[in-house]
Amino acid sequence: MTEQELRTSVYAFAQSCIGLNEYDGSYKKIIDAYNSYQTDVGGPTVTYASPWCAVFVSYVGIALGLTDIIFPTAYCPYMVTLYQNINRWEENDAYVPQMGDIIQYDWDDTGSGDNQGQPDHCGIVGVVNGNTFTVIEGNNGDSVKLMERTIDQKSIRGYCLPDYASMASEGLEWVAYYTNELGKMTEDAMKNNARIIWNYFGALGWSINAVAGMLGNMQVESNLNPGQTEASFDLGNPNAGYGLVQWTPRTKFSDWAGDGWDDPLRCGDLELSRIKYEYDSNLQFGQNPYFPSYTNTWQTFIHSTDSPATLADIWLVQYERPNLSGWEQTRALRMTYADKWYTYLTNLPAPQPIPKKSKSMPLWMMINPYARFY
Repeated sequence: MTEQELRTSVYAFAQSCIGLNEYDGSYKKIIDAYNSYQTDVGGPTVTYASPWCAVFVSYVGIALGLTDIIFPTAYCPYMVTLYQNINRWEENDAYVPQMGDIIQYDWDDTGSGDNQGQPDHCGIVGVVNGNTFTVIEGNNGDSVKLMERTIDQKSIRGYCLPDYASMASEGLEWVAYYTNELGKMTEDAMKNNARIIWNYFGALGWSINAVAGMLGNMQVESNLNPGQTEASFDLGNPNAGYGLVQWTPRTKFSDWAGDGWDDPLRCGDLELSRIKYEYDSNLQFGQNPYFPSYTNTWQTFIHSTDSPATLADIWLVQYERPNLSGWEQTRALRMTYADKWYTYLTNLPAPQPIPKKSKSMPLWMMINPYARFY
């Protein structure tokens, strides 16, 4: 999803909430969803009597899985602080907002000088048209309402700027080198490819834990380079290991993939399709005679919420299938990498369709997890 598509999706979801209100109790779905999230991550909840403009903004982020950039909090001043802490706060009076920005108001603003007051209301910016723009605000007259505001009007305290660009996935292309040399892949290159892999398998319903476990193994096997030939073999040797998971011999993959198996522009997508084919056909992943206690199936693995480290070990034993010596050599490293990739993936948007995602306390809450938000 592109940055603009993310911004549009936030505004569209906020639009769908217009009309929810206290009078008929329909606004309670907002409070309930917010409290459910906070309960899951160990944060403070609110009551139906609490002010809920910031809760509404938070609800939109929660509903769309964007809590890494739309920080859930029920307190406008604390929301501002969170964005100030990451340099995503804008209070230049001439700033022209974008769809999806979070506007903050200070109703005590006199319009004279630089307002440094405490914000007491907020909303989500919508359509910008010249000098005016729409805003969807919760708890405006006890309802979710569509309002029209003017650039630099009195009472605008500033804007929180969710980093939609960091969550966008447009333009992702594989970083791949057809090589038997190691060390080609930088950390950023591996992250790029990990994101592609997560987008693909997450959309198929794999758990984030399972993908992280697989990525921990891929880093050891190939440094996430889909064009990697086993280092001790010449390029093109059909007996060499090859690709993200080092299919051995290489012909196990190349004969199946056909033309393009060694093309850096195509091999990555072909390799993901091969893993999906193995899953669909119940191939490769299975019992390892050296480890009879490992009895997982493809189905139990891809949906598992066991720790990423545990799943890295399971992938090693039941997919890579080493003997005891091979298992001991790299097991700990694969598990460490899996935990690293899990941390990275949890800061990315969930692929569509969104699989059920394990919840953990986000970094912004770790700063002050017990702050009173209302």
